[in-house]
Amino acid sequence: MPENAIPMTNSRHPRLAEQSQRRLDQARETAHQKTGYDSEATRQALVNRYGELTGNTAYKWQLDVAEALILKLDCVVSFITLTAALSNFHFRALCIFIVGITKVDITSPVVPLN
Repeated sequence: MPENAIPMTNSRHPRLAEQSQRRLDQARETAHQKTGYDSEATRQALVNRYGELTGNTAYKWQLDVAEALILKLDCVVSFITLTAALSNFHFRALCIFIVGITKVDITSPVVPLN
């Protein structure tokens, strides 16, 4: 492991994932109280439409991001590799065709090979 690598035991990811999940849960509850929003029905509709469009099954994180966008929460999705980001057309399809988000930016730092 490189000297400057952060060991997974010190990773902030579990804490940040927990915070993100709490925010999504709170947004769901607020939307349910204000408008009768049904998270389970929304997620099932996303799964169905995503399958129709792509022939694939959406991952939980993709559904979480799509639902967060529907609930008007800010979202940041970080891909580990440029290949993963560029090849993940299905995720962009979920945002664009299903949720109605018209702009999905992918910013990727490119590190030249030595």
